[in-house]
Amino acid sequence: SYSDKILKRAFDRLGLPLHPAPVAQTSVPYDGRPACVSFAVCSSCPIFAKWTPDLLISKAEKTGKVTVKPETRVVRINCNRAGTVVESVDAATLVNGKPVHTKYRANIFVLAAHTVASTRLLLLSASPSHPQGLGNNSGYVGKYFMEHPVFNVTAQLGEKTYTERIGFQ
Repeated sequence: SYSDKILKRAFDRLGLPLHPAPVAQTSVPYDGRPACVSFAVCSSCPIFAKWTPDLLISKAEKTGKVTVKPETRVVRINCNRAGTVVESVDAATLVNGKPVHTKYRANIFVLAAHTVASTRLLLLSASPSHPQGLGNNSGYVGKYFMEHPVFNVTAQLGEKTYTERIGFQ
């Protein structure tokens, strides 16, 4: 883009690398979603050109095979007696400011609670067959943690970059 060329010159003068970052938005119509038209509000794209987990969850619910329990916090995953098949989760929902515990049963559960929360839940789900936590027979769950750090830098350039024209900062 125009602004990328300006930034590239500035980065080159400083001896710094400049790399594009993936933004998970369509450049052409895809999977029922239109191409990005640069509304400049990527965090809440009004036409769903930017992919979000909500799109996948909505599709899954439409199959009738998935039930999403919003505002529910899973506190433990339970295994069957053999210790190999997940059979239920204990969850807490706040009702009038107090937690109400419920047990949900299913053949399949999807654990997608970000690195920290998923790790915490696996470790809290220890049982006789999984004494170090579910899926942690190796003892490595939660060790060698890798996150993607983000560094923000503000600079003032001698020329306009017109980033609002393409919807990015």
